[in-house]
Amino acid sequence: MGLFDFLNKGDKKPAPQTRPQAAPQSSPLGAPQAQRPAQPQPAPAAQQGPRFEMYTVKEGDWLSKIAGRYYGDVHKWSRIYDANRDQISDPDKIKPGMVLKIPLDK
Repeated sequence: MGLFDFLNKGDKKPAPQTRPQAAPQSSPLGAPQAQRPAQPQPAPAAQQGPRFEMYTVKEGDWLSKIAGRYYGDVHKWSRIYDANRDQISDPDKIKPGMVLKIPLDK
């Protein structure tokens, strides 16, 4: 039967084709063996955790200026602040030479 043969026969549609299932393997004693679990696959890059770019603060920088440079929106400065809370106690007091993580996901 061709791909378009069902058009010539009215409303009859070809039956969906299914794959035959493999028979379970049996052990030397005749009992069926349980199938082995699939080997774990490495997670895709998007699921391996957040991606960051490192940025060294320069004289005259502030978080909103850096956010504008990376995200095109100065209002997203809090993403940078949240990613660097371990070294920034006050978002208004970043210093030249600090190396900040800039989250690239989302």
